[in-house]
Amino acid sequence: MRDPNYVIGRGKLFFDPFLPGTKTVSGNERYLGNSPELSSSQNEDKVDHYSSDYGIKVKDESISIQNDLSLSFSLDDIASENLALWFRGEAQTNAIAGGSGKTTQVDAITLGSFVQLGLTAGNAIGSRNVSAVTCKLDPDGANTAVNAAGNFEVDAVTGRVYLLETAADIADGDTLKFTFTEAAGTEDVV
Repeated sequence: MRDPNYVIGRGKLFFDPFLPGTKTVSGNERYLGNSPELSSSQNEDKVDHYSSDYGIKVKDESISIQNDLSLSFSLDDIASENLALWFRGEAQTNAIAGGSGKTTQVDAITLGSFVQLGLTAGNAIGSRNVSAVTCKLDPDGANTAVNAAGNFEVDAVTGRVYLLETAADIADGDTLKFTFTEAAGTEDVV
């Protein structure tokens, strides 16, 4: 006969944030996704007290002075909202206007490194879904076109350009200007 106290733990984890500046929950629980692991632990610090009324000290009490409780869990659902909770940020969806003729200039390149197209002070993520990527060497001087073949490779989905270590027409320290088209759309960011 099976012991009725045996438990094969399964369940769903939900998160309900406190209202700002309070310890009151909002009432808006969010399912965190599949959680294959959950564990809790407790660490208690105690101070022992001894009676000295007689010849031999006798421990008469053990007083708890600190009790640390912790809960940990693993999620395999990498939703933007979960990442935002982890990094204490906010998840949002940004509109991407897209368009042609966008540029990124890189001074003092290093061969064997990557360049993220579209990085600006207002766009720390850069551009995604790019096409029609062209490159010019020394854009303030010679303005020489650089062919991708033998010099760089473009990952159009991420908007990253890999500068080949064995580049034929560019060298460490050169200044490059990339011109590209970015597709319109949206992206989720934290």
